Amino acid sequence: MSELPKGWCWVNIEDISERIHYGYTASSKNIPTDTKLLRITDIQDNSVNWEAVPFCEISEVERQKYLLTKGDLVFARTGATVGKSFLIEGDIPETVFASYLIRIILFKSIFEKFVYNFFRSESYWEQIHEKQVGTGQPNINSTVLSQIKIPLPPLNEQRRIVAKLDSLLGRTRKAREELEKIGKLCDRYKQAVLSAACSGKLTADWREQNTDIENTSELMERISISRRKQWEEIQIQNSKVLGKTLQGESWKTKYKPSEVINTHELITLPHNWSWASVDSISTKVVDGVHKKPNYVETGIPFVTVKNLSRGDGISFDDIKYISVEDHEDFVKRANPERGDILITKDGTLGITKVIRTSQVFSIFVSVALVKPVCYEMSDYLELAFSSPLLQKQMVGTGSGLMHIHLIDLRRYSLPIPPLTEQKEIVRRVEKLFKAIDTIQQETQKAFKLCDRLEQSTLAKAFRGELVPQDPDDEPASVLLERIAAEKQQAAASSPKSRTKTPKTKQLTLDDI
Repeated sequence: MSELPKGWCWVNIEDISERIHYGYTASSKNIPTDTKLLRITDIQDNSVNWEAVPFCEISEVERQKYLLTKGDLVFARTGATVGKSFLIEGDIPETVFASYLIRIILFKSIFEKFVYNFFRSESYWEQIHEKQVGTGQPNINSTVLSQIKIPLPPLNEQRRIVAKLDSLLGRTRKAREELEKIGKLCDRYKQAVLSAACSGKLTADWREQNTDIENTSELMERISISRRKQWEEIQIQNSKVLGKTLQGESWKTKYKPSEVINTHELITLPHNWSWASVDSISTKVVDGVHKKPNYVETGIPFVTVKNLSRGDGISFDDIKYISVEDHEDFVKRANPERGDILITKDGTLGITKVIRTSQVFSIFVSVALVKPVCYEMSDYLELAFSSPLLQKQMVGTGSGLMHIHLIDLRRYSLPIPPLTEQKEIVRRVEKLFKAIDTIQQETQKAFKLCDRLEQSTLAKAFRGELVPQDPDDEPASVLLERIAAEKQQAAASSPKSRTKTPKTKQLTLDDI
């Protein structure tokens, strides 16, 4: 323990607490009762939406044991947010706290906001990380929490420190709020860029200077011819595999031309652009295997939605593997290749990534595979699928987990510019996105700077360097003597009883 200013002393949390105990074990209910049940998941970003907190059934005797009041401190004792604290302030509805939370009730002579600020400091978190137990599910218990050490100044100095912290940390909080606005603006700007790119606005000046280019109708005619030719080649190849020979020309009548889309409700495109269905520019639109495979320790990577939703490109980190034999069976349906387009179609909808790797892999049913007839269009198609024009078409169906059906995906309408303009669109979007990414990177640096500034301020506060000491302040040791006397008096006046550990039951995630 470091040396403290005169009048300060080191104490354990239990030395300044009336009570440290676990919450009430009950299932949460959406049907209103007289009492709400605060859970770990209800505390987000250091705030609680009290209207969204569920209810519970509880007797009046039990309710009085667990009812939250102003000045209470509650802690997450398990899960991803283990150790996070929340201070009950202001007017709240009648609420008890759930069993995966721990409550600390401080003595009235301790300024609760001072202690709460300590629970945000690196000194606190270092102690938590040293003492927390559990491997698969990190957790802390009330005993561990009671032994956390805190530097305690005189009560008047506690108030001065909190007042100074409110002022300084209020500035960093406002800075964070402004930085969050920048992040949201960057996301909106990217969507605006994609919208302009796929409506022709982004390259309007380019078209004025490049009038002698191929019309999209000529491009679509070439795609149509190539699409049919590739289909015929696949039929011939498949027949050879089966040891058969296609006779005559009748087999060619089985070819299904793409559907003509209705452009009535679509936006007007530049005169040399055209609308096309996803099916019309693709040789194949399928999804991955419809059964859960048998995973192996090493083998062929198996791509699911999570591998498309992490950063740029396809993430092969934290991926599962299937056997070579299963992969060879799965690719008969969906064979991902460089230049193909992957789209998430179950749960998280519409995340689009072009395959830019030679890595061999298979895909799950939650991922759709689009094979473009013309691979020169792949980069543009990735932008088009990610644009608001296409995203608003990706309306999933289902009561729980949302799905995009392949029949609908094939009918989605794509704005198709000439091939040379597609390349210019991709170039301009990449340039603009690079500038936006730079802003976002600087924003993240500023967030980290706010974190460091906040922790530096808290460290100064709990070293006694944030506000001047007043020699006339009553020392913390005298305050502790009074608290010890209060504890002795309370113990003497209450009947001795053994504290029984409440019986627990298996809880669901909704109860946490």
